[in-house]
Amino acid sequence: MSGIRRLIILGAGALGREVAEAVRAANAVSPQFDLVGFLDDAPGADDAGLDAPVLGTLAEAKGFADESFVLAVANPRSPRLRAEVAARLDIEDDRFVTVVHPSSSIAASTHIGAGSILLAGVVTTADVEIGRHVIAMPNTVFTHDDRVGDFATFGAGVLVAGRATIGAQTYIGAGAKIRENLTIGAGALVGMGSVVTTDVPDDEVWAGVPARVLTKRRPVDVFVHPLGVCESDDVGAGTRVWAFAHVLPGAVVGERCNICDHAFVEGGARLGDNVTVKNGVLVFDRVTVEDDVFLGPGVVFTNDLRPRAANKKSHAELDA
Repeated sequence: MSGIRRLIILGAGALGREVAEAVRAANAVSPQFDLVGFLDDAPGADDAGLDAPVLGTLAEAKGFADESFVLAVANPRSPRLRAEVAARLDIEDDRFVTVVHPSSSIAASTHIGAGSILLAGVVTTADVEIGRHVIAMPNTVFTHDDRVGDFATFGAGVLVAGRATIGAQTYIGAGAKIRENLTIGAGALVGMGSVVTTDVPDDEVWAGVPARVLTKRRPVDVFVHPLGVCESDDVGAGTRVWAFAHVLPGAVVGERCNICDHAFVEGGARLGDNVTVKNGVLVFDRVTVEDDVFLGPGVVFTNDLRPRAANKKSHAELDA
């Protein structure tokens, strides 16, 4: 494509409106885009406060054969959300535009991937590599030789020192500072105002000054009922934990499990994939349930075949 590109913003929320303002600012300097409208899945999404109409849902994007897109979707609770939306849309990279606010200072040696969004005041100093569908909010600073993975998100005022590697699908909160030569793992979340002085592993949540690990993130599609409690960090995608169920820290729960009301899974217990744990089931430490098992209502497992009032035996002795 050449000349002015007809643009649809995917997402009509706050970020979508911010991107529209960046498009307006870029056009004021040098016309690049014709903003056709927005696509959004939110029920009742309307045109209020937008520069262009809401044309339909995200699923309708492929029906716009002549338009270009930019993906304006982000959620700090779900760092991987934008990547999941992009995969679902399955639109070729050359259909996505890069939006850079004209007040940004972007070094000539910077490489920016398709679909990335750099808002007002973003700075890159030298030899910075920014991946696809990255979002940098106002006044984010990338210094020499930084490497930023696809779908990473940076809140306003983030400072990334030199030769840092930011993994794909990370979320770096506003005002955070990343020390030089560090690696922030894929899917990690760094809290607002944090000062990161050591590497952050994949999928962990870090915060503080200096930043420390708080927890490991669960997959975004794990459901926990508001009256359920899931304290384990090792729960597979698609698992559901229902009201008054309790999964303790240290329990291992596979993918697509269904843990029903009033069930209890103790730390040290292991559930395979596709396990159904019906109401009132009690699964204790050292019990392993293999894949595709159905545990009917009220089943209770014991972890000690010879219980006593005060049993001081080790796990190995109890298993003998």
